[in-house]
Amino acid sequence: MQDVNVIDERIKIFWEQCDKFKSHPLETELPNTDTHDLSDLAKTDLIKGIKTIQNVDVKAIIKMDEYSNQLQQLQNQINTVFSNNKKVLICGCGASGRLAVSIEYLWRTAGLENKRNNVVGFLAGGDNAMIKSLEGFEDIEDYGVKQLLEAGFEDGDLLISATASGESPFILAATEYASKTSIKPWFLHCNTNNALKGRIKKHVIYNPDVISLGLFVGQMALTGSTRMQATTALMLGIGLPLFSKNISDDINKLAAFVDNIDMSPLKSIIEKEANIYKNNEYIFYDTDPSYGITVLTDTTERAPTFNLAPFESQLNEKITPSWCYLLFSETDDVKQAWHQLLGREPRTLNWNKETSIEQLYGFDFSSKIIEYRNGYATPSHYFSIKKTSDKLVINFEEITAEFDISGLSFLLEQAVLKLLLNTSSTLMLGRLGYYTGNLMTSLYPSNSKLIDRTIRYIDFLVTKRSGKVIPYNSLANYMFKELKQLKPNESIVLRTVNKILEKETV
Repeated sequence: MQDVNVIDERIKIFWEQCDKFKSHPLETELPNTDTHDLSDLAKTDLIKGIKTIQNVDVKAIIKMDEYSNQLQQLQNQINTVFSNNKKVLICGCGASGRLAVSIEYLWRTAGLENKRNNVVGFLAGGDNAMIKSLEGFEDIEDYGVKQLLEAGFEDGDLLISATASGESPFILAATEYASKTSIKPWFLHCNTNNALKGRIKKHVIYNPDVISLGLFVGQMALTGSTRMQATTALMLGIGLPLFSKNISDDINKLAAFVDNIDMSPLKSIIEKEANIYKNNEYIFYDTDPSYGITVLTDTTERAPTFNLAPFESQLNEKITPSWCYLLFSETDDVKQAWHQLLGREPRTLNWNKETSIEQLYGFDFSSKIIEYRNGYATPSHYFSIKKTSDKLVINFEEITAEFDISGLSFLLEQAVLKLLLNTSSTLMLGRLGYYTGNLMTSLYPSNSKLIDRTIRYIDFLVTKRSGKVIPYNSLANYMFKELKQLKPNESIVLRTVNKILEKETV
């Protein structure tokens, strides 16, 4: 059961913002015609399903080359800021926020010792939100400005804002604030600027002191799942200007690599993982520190995308275990595990209990989590992701899959790992019935954007199954009522559709 007070507050905020959503959907929210049968392929032809997502990824990466000139301008701006001994700050929400922290990790890992602190990534809710997005943060403008300042932003620093939809109030407010300083902030999103016009009357794309760049790379392989191609575009859009010597060459190099890599070894991995969860068993994702933040991102983002139980805190009295959990098996200290994950000490907001350092350390990724979880989540299996020489090696008990990553930079290597994990987890959950066609029917509507997406999916299925056209506001009210009764692993879309069809056909 959901917290009714939290849901009521979310509903209140949504009705205040809903006019912009009712106008028309964004490009990132529309179905991809190349993946209309993705859920069937996940169950009947995994090799074709893998290749289908792989082709969408390749198209998205190739599309990025169209923006290489603008990304070169961003790189020039970054270099100017560094030459003035100032910082680059990167902010985002949810998937784009985890990306911001990931980019900082890559910089700290690959950067020179005396320059490790001049890139700062932060996300709505602070580092606590690396595990689970904190309710309401993305929709509150004041929080964006407050966190920007707490992250150390000052005049002369460059802010790079990242948002797949281009509409997060948190990001918009932070960007607007930064535009009043001496360095124009960059606003990166994954729609076209034209698609955003009219949906928000006061938007940073109209601000001449903001450089807005729409990195539109096509629709998502799974409708609206911006953790996939949109976040890949943002990863390259921010990472390449920071790390690349030739942006266009690196884009083409990655596109060719992804086009030619043999991903068929994922088939047996997908089948095994799906069967483990079907049998009510659990998995530890054991990883090298260098891959930790990319592995964490994929495994945590499954929860809101498919309404799965998120990583559980060891501070909770009542525990609902997540299907999988991150593990750094080579350390037995929770603080060291977090330092390995982030490449630095955690930065928590400490505004309340939910954003405190104590709450963050309730998520223990050290070897101690094995014994703890074995007390309530057994049997456990081990999914190991390591780097050996020039190979990315996955060991999943009797299954071994090796991918040659020689010649790739650290950034491109992480991008390839991201694509492999996204492909595997998406098809695995399709195999378990967590979406229909390429429609994300099991998402959890934790903010206004996702509420609107949920309503549109309900509308599509109700119309398809009954021929009835029901007003947007009525669909919303139906959904909000069902949301208060929703359970983990249950589809809010299908639950609401069934209730509507039951009532409307009586």
